Amino acid sequence: MSIPRFISVAAVAFAVAIISLASAAQSTSNIKHVLLISVDGLHALDLARFVDSHPTSALAELSHHGTTYTNARTPAHTDSFPGLLALVTGGSPVSHGIFYDVSFDRTIFDPTNTACSGAPGNIMIFDESIDLYNAANVSLDVIDPTKLPRRLVNGKCVPLYPHSALRTNTIFEAVKAAGGHTAWADKHPAYDLVNGPSGKGVWTTSLRRRSPTSTDSMRP
Repeated sequence: MSIPRFISVAAVAFAVAIISLASAAQSTSNIKHVLLISVDGLHALDLARFVDSHPTSALAELSHHGTTYTNARTPAHTDSFPGLLALVTGGSPVSHGIFYDVSFDRTIFDPTNTACSGAPGNIMIFDESIDLYNAANVSLDVIDPTKLPRRLVNGKCVPLYPHSALRTNTIFEAVKAAGGHTAWADKHPAYDLVNGPSGKGVWTTSLRRRSPTSTDSMRP
């Protein structure tokens, strides 16, 4: 689906999830696939105006096949991480535990503290700064574990990956548990968090900057 210039300017991030439901229990349902499109910064009024002025656009076609909730409310704080997690967990920062891509956690240690010594309590950073970069300062679209905060797990000091910071499961984990297939595309590797605490919620994942076949950056 082509993204109109209007939306690409208004949006901070664009994410698409394709979830194939293939279990026997789901075979009797009329719904075989679910497509989730999340556009940061796109308000309901923006979408309504765009659809009115572009009646033949892809978004207009999708909106005509869907249901519009006119009294829906976004979570607060509304940002990329909590906004996305509201969609894929049904919860808020109170339940899933992620307030922002840069926050503070009393149980973790600095990335350089590989022994997890001393008192815990450190900033938890899950933005593009945790990417692995080459000599030209170009992201390789993989997470650099040396930049991740650390925590004690069964007495071992280990890196804390984004998905491990979640306190609740995601729709991807639920679909896989039911025998379905999932896929996810997003803007940088920190969105590994959609895998959920199991780390295996998504069958295949990719980043917007790479081709759909370049998925080993976050593949379970």
